[in-house]
Amino acid sequence: PRIAADPAGEADVGILIDSLKLSLYDLRQLSSDRVAGFVKRVFSLALHVPPSSAAALMSLARMLLTRYPKGIRLLDTDHACVGVYNADVANAELSNALASTAWEVHLLRRSYHPAARKAAAEVGNMGVEDRKDEDLFRNMVTVRAPEQLLKDYDSSKGGFAPPIQLPA
Repeated sequence: PRIAADPAGEADVGILIDSLKLSLYDLRQLSSDRVAGFVKRVFSLALHVPPSSAAALMSLARMLLTRYPKGIRLLDTDHACVGVYNADVANAELSNALASTAWEVHLLRRSYHPAARKAAAEVGNMGVEDRKDEDLFRNMVTVRAPEQLLKDYDSSKGGFAPPIQLPA
């Protein structure tokens, strides 16, 4: 993705998130295939950006999968599908994303950054999570707004956000 190819493109992730929220989340009359195509592309982009951006993209994906629950099939490794996913198609709706698995989420679960790792785990567990534990739900990384995650975990000025804990 072009945003990930350019080091200055990290600043564009916020604009991308705003654009996708306006065009996908705020509209209610979209097909599940279109949303799944964009969610699959968001997962792919999350592998190529810094951890603060990856956590924000996971939050956006969670928002979209909550609004369009048919897309949660992307997280299921055992679902039956027809056809092949084609990432090279310009129209996300025609990419047949629901015929694929979001392996990117499983790879992000192994990230060195704790926020990106936790965000990926939360999105990966969407199909099986128990929403009865309100305290656990409130402490989830992906419940926060993507823009807030970009700000909270920004390390563009150096350092590591959150700070690394010294060993005991």
